[in-house]
Amino acid sequence: MKKRVLSLFMALALCLTMLPTAALAQQTGAADVYTTGEDTAVQDKQAAEAVRAAQALIDALPDEVTADNAEEIEAQLIALDEALAALTEEQLAALDGAIQVYVKACPLFVPLVENGRFRPGDPVIETVAREYLEPLRATGIDTLILGCTHYPLLTEIIADIMGPGVTLIDSGAAAARVLRQTLSDRGALAQRDHGTLTLYASDQPEDFGALAGQFLRRPLESAVQHVDIERY
Repeated sequence: MKKRVLSLFMALALCLTMLPTAALAQQTGAADVYTTGEDTAVQDKQAAEAVRAAQALIDALPDEVTADNAEEIEAQLIALDEALAALTEEQLAALDGAIQVYVKACPLFVPLVENGRFRPGDPVIETVAREYLEPLRATGIDTLILGCTHYPLLTEIIADIMGPGVTLIDSGAAAARVLRQTLSDRGALAQRDHGTLTLYASDQPEDFGALAGQFLRRPLESAVQHVDIERY
């Protein structure tokens, strides 16, 4: 079975203009800056190393996503996302042909979620989500990475659009598991069953608190504290 990975970069901050740096000459003021042959050789070597690193991550992926390996694959795909984001289109094309990577920005998702438009049946978010996702579904992808911590709130809507044949990966949850394992490996994991949660916001703490409970999927233990960032 071919391994096909969809990297869904939904936040605008993750949208990259992928241009080969070796082909660029920038003009700053009255001086022209050109890429020398030596610089090009260094860049080519770095590019080759980046492609090899991404290829190694691809080779490590299993052929199928199952309930037993889903958590491990989440962590692998996060690392692969970071590696692929650094590659140009030409470098992406040089990777294993068995992997097809699609990059899709969904800039309206963040403001809609933050304004409470994330519930199934909401005509606005469902219309926007279909506009973004139906072309991706038509490609036949089998794995969809939710590339922003806002988007687990859209899981039900996204799953309905993509269908049962597409596995959704919550990158936030995967990152939390990797962090826990890293802390455990370093002997820095707190040895207690339950900690305390205190949230701070620089603006509109009441509004943030209402939304935070939805993100965390549990009631908040205390009110969100206001912090004046101008003091720091």
